[in-house]
Amino acid sequence: MKLREPFTYFVDRSLGRGLVVEALRAAKLAHDDHFAQNTPDAEWLVEIGRRGWVVLTKDKTSV
Repeated sequence: MKLREPFTYFVDRSLGRGLVVEALRAAKLAHDDHFAQNTPDAEWLVEIGRRGWVVLTKDKTSV
């Protein structure tokens, strides 16, 4: 059985700078390490999907 490669986790800037975020930033896997802060979600989400990364976010949506 072939094992899958490990996931790459990408942290959206909405998660702030807590312990987990700082650890992932050290690995250069946070939003600001790859995109400008004002990059539209529709733009960076497409790129992250193309790379096959998993996004961690806490954005709120209005219903």
